Amino acid sequence: MTPAPEIGRGLWDSEFGPMEAYARLCTRDTAAADRLVLQAEERSRTAAQDGVCAAEGLPTVVVALNSVLDTAVAWATVPTDRAWLSAPLLAWLERAGGADTAQPDTEEPLAVSGLRGLAASDGELFWWSCVEGMPDAWLARRLGRSAAQVREDVLRVTAEFRKRSSLAHSFRTQDSVCQSYAGLLDATARQCVLSLPMDLQGHLQQCPTCTEDFACLSADGTELPAAVAEAVLRWNGSAYVASRRKEPGDAVVSPAQQAPSRRSSRRRSRPHLGRCLPLLWVAGAVCGMALVASSLQLAKDSAFPRYVPPPRTMPEPDSDRPSGPPPTPEASAPSRPGADASRPPGYDRVAKKDAQSKPPSADRSPAQPADDGPSQGSDEPPRPPACTAVFDVTNSWDGGVEGRLILTPQWALNGWRVTFQLPDGTGIYTWDGIHTKEGSSVTVKPENYNRTFAAGAALSIGLVLNGDADNGTWLSDVRLDDRSCPL
Repeated sequence: MTPAPEIGRGLWDSEFGPMEAYARLCTRDTAAADRLVLQAEERSRTAAQDGVCAAEGLPTVVVALNSVLDTAVAWATVPTDRAWLSAPLLAWLERAGGADTAQPDTEEPLAVSGLRGLAASDGELFWWSCVEGMPDAWLARRLGRSAAQVREDVLRVTAEFRKRSSLAHSFRTQDSVCQSYAGLLDATARQCVLSLPMDLQGHLQQCPTCTEDFACLSADGTELPAAVAEAVLRWNGSAYVASRRKEPGDAVVSPAQQAPSRRSSRRRSRPHLGRCLPLLWVAGAVCGMALVASSLQLAKDSAFPRYVPPPRTMPEPDSDRPSGPPPTPEASAPSRPGADASRPPGYDRVAKKDAQSKPPSADRSPAQPADDGPSQGSDEPPRPPACTAVFDVTNSWDGGVEGRLILTPQWALNGWRVTFQLPDGTGIYTWDGIHTKEGSSVTVKPENYNRTFAAGAALSIGLVLNGDADNGTWLSDVRLDDRSCPL
């Protein structure tokens, strides 16, 4: 079924939700954002009349958002208007060298090539379903179709986007190193793999271009919205995606409707990994039980000379009882009264021990450090930190930040689980990890390409947070596999 030719305007005609969301990122307050939207609309109309369109072949929302950014760049040249622009945008313009160099001058990103390869109506539907994150029911209501028909079209255009991206990826000009990984990257992105090959994982950590390509080609679509937005919006694409998901009212859909739809779409986008996870949990539980059992057995063997049912509650003479080589019940029974009543029997007993117990006394000598044993499993002395954590803020605006949570564990990881606390009411969007949120508690689990890390290697999770920091603190009680990682 082919979408209607005017599907773009059918989805957002008379709505300024996308433009307002992006304008709020560009400005310091709502009034300035509203003024920026009005001027961007006028600028877009004038450009259309003159036949000028820098985003030709891209969805109408992309054209509108780039018009907002172009208008903000123009504001930066006027001191009175510049004062209303957000600090992160001004910092980006400074790094870009000013308004004249704000236009992209590098090779076209893969996501842009994939979008340009779609039919106009297909591109509109892909943008609204993938980047804007609108549920099928909302799309069906706006287009006057059934949800089943819309779902069929969404799956079709998403598959077409990946096909176009794969074709563009194979023809992209790459250096020899990237070219050597091209086939492996494409094959791995299409499969359900528990972890990426170590060499490919290392390359993705060093090459942003191949990382973007992997997100566009991957059958797991969790990274795709941010990758597409970052490609077509020259500034703050991931923050725009997060703001649109935080404010579903702009798309005439309630939060109660929006959240379940996004979670269900994420589950649908990861069918194979969903079947793999229960097996991994069972295997992990079995391995954990085996490790606990072996640790208990090792502790019991090393502490055998001092093993008595109530440890450390008896006086010192009791500790001598189990350390004798093989005392008979007859000899051990009178040993207590003999030690108190007459010295000669006690002397005989000690002499026998000295003659017979050279090996046991050697066994008892490790019992001295056995008192240090509690340090292996107890709170004394304090265990060194399991890992270190840093929240590196790369972007900020009024009511939100973008950054990366970087954890460096002192042990190797094969699968991981990161938890932390957010200030009440804070919204969150993640990449390089899949998050769930209950109240202020957040749990992040790995993608299929970043499950394994060597000891001492840095684990990095991208975050966009919307809300108010708690006395300047966004994250607290950070833990990796239930082990504290102090910030």
